[in-house]
Amino acid sequence: MTTRMWQEIHEQPAVARRIIETWRTERAALLADCRAELRGAERVILAGTGASLAACRAGQYIFVRCGRLLPHVVPADDLTGPAARLLGPESLVILVSQSGESLETREAVRALRAGGVRLWGITNDPSSLLAREADQVLPLDAGAEVSSATKTYLATLLLLLLLAGAGGCLQHLPDDLEETLRRSAEPVARWAAALAPAQAGYILGLQQFGPIAAQGALLLKEKASLHFEGLTVSEFRHGCIEAVQPGLPILLLASTPAGAAEGLRHAAYLASLGADVRLITDAVPAEDMRLGCDGTRAELGRAAGAAGPQPAAGPTRSTPAATARTPQTPPGARTPGAEGERQPPGASPTAILPSDRVLVVQNRGDRVLGMLQAVVPLQLLAERIARELGHDVDGFRYISKVVDSYQY
Repeated sequence: MTTRMWQEIHEQPAVARRIIETWRTERAALLADCRAELRGAERVILAGTGASLAACRAGQYIFVRCGRLLPHVVPADDLTGPAARLLGPESLVILVSQSGESLETREAVRALRAGGVRLWGITNDPSSLLAREADQVLPLDAGAEVSSATKTYLATLLLLLLLAGAGGCLQHLPDDLEETLRRSAEPVARWAAALAPAQAGYILGLQQFGPIAAQGALLLKEKASLHFEGLTVSEFRHGCIEAVQPGLPILLLASTPAGAAEGLRHAAYLASLGADVRLITDAVPAEDMRLGCDGTRAELGRAAGAAGPQPAAGPTRSTPAATARTPQTPPGARTPGAEGERQPPGASPTAILPSDRVLVVQNRGDRVLGMLQAVVPLQLLAERIARELGHDVDGFRYISKVVDSYQY
């Protein structure tokens, strides 16, 4: 039996088509006005809670990359304290809330209204408090969402892309999302069976994929009750790496051939410590890049045409390492006997990943759109693990879909 979460994940291509077409046609004038107001704002702040805050953090990179604008990102409840008194009419707050009615959203709206701050609301409910009180409401148009934030999360990233100035590059996104869903089905089923017994793990994103990793970890907590942490690789390397033990699950997220190559170097190092490593990427790092484990070699081949790179068939064994191997030199570290030189960016690792631990999503070389593709297998993984563990995938144990109050 399919869950509502599974259905909502698979509705995302249709949601993307609807949003792109709506803002290209009937909301084109509104979009132009919003872009102009953003360029003229003295200070832009993105705010939200939970998955909405994770979307805001991804949105910061989107605005830097596509809009040449560096917005502040804060949790919504920070806007009700001393920070709110620092804002005025020259500031523009974009408050994101799927429901528009969460406790933090309501309190932030009241504080911002009292301070005369310009407020835009991104919400999936046009009748919500946020929509009623905002100077400008930007509807997500994602349709009803029962389970955890999946299609509303993707819709938020897409709307932020449009506000930041993205346009023509989005035309292939719906079809590419469909392809990513297709490619992800079989690997996710295998990975879920291997990861379901885990109690904890990490999802690590290179650079802009840090917020995507955080959203994936949130879904694994929320749906599968697994304590995964989502961080950037650099955050992880400054302390958290000390928690690595044999068999610890780690998912790495990377984009573009150069990013995929760097991701593989990190994967090789973490696997040498005994971690159970998998990689989600949208690119094969090099034509001759080989991935092997325990003497078995598998090669990542390239599919012809626009379908992009796909992993060739390879070994399907996914048993985590039982003991830590001799650690390799950390990526970017000084290497003994090399006169202190850093490893060259294109250096192939003595890789420790068979091809069944690499999932290549669809993308056309765009770093930003790669973020939208990478979150899809994480959504599917959370849903599948929750089912494997017998959880109520579409329900919640301690919260409700709309956290509009705290019950103690």
